[in-house]
Amino acid sequence: MAEKKLPTLMELIDRYVPRHTREEVVEMSIRYEERITALLRTIHSYHERCQSLQEHLHELEEEYAKRTMVNVPAGLVTTEAGKDLYQMATYFRLDWRLDPRRAVITMRDEPFDRVEFPRLFEAAMKQFEKQVLRELTDQLKGEYAKLYEASRPR
Repeated sequence: MAEKKLPTLMELIDRYVPRHTREEVVEMSIRYEERITALLRTIHSYHERCQSLQEHLHELEEEYAKRTMVNVPAGLVTTEAGKDLYQMATYFRLDWRLDPRRAVITMRDEPFDRVEFPRLFEAAMKQFEKQVLRELTDQLKGEYAKLYEASRPR
């Protein structure tokens, strides 16, 4: 396995030191190069570990949600555009409803208590939000494109 190349002092300064104090840190690094380099490499190491833990946590949340999340359908979004002859105007209708084939939801006999396990509930809720937003956003984009096309002057 190839070793990671350690960033240089200037790369670390650019990454972790705010702009308004960067000049002072560069001046200090000339005098205290070893100490500042060690300090910034420690910060860099912590940053990489935190990022790795964040990725691992995200994977765990996804895995947990797949096993325990209630399978709630996002629903079906449909649009319609037409002419109202009485008012001489174009109308647009947007409907959002459950798919009748997926409207019945089966649940586990003993779900986790949300008060007892709040972080597990938050993990499942976060994944549910992502799933619903992804599905509905894709549908809404397609329906909006149809409405946009229908509203175009002919």
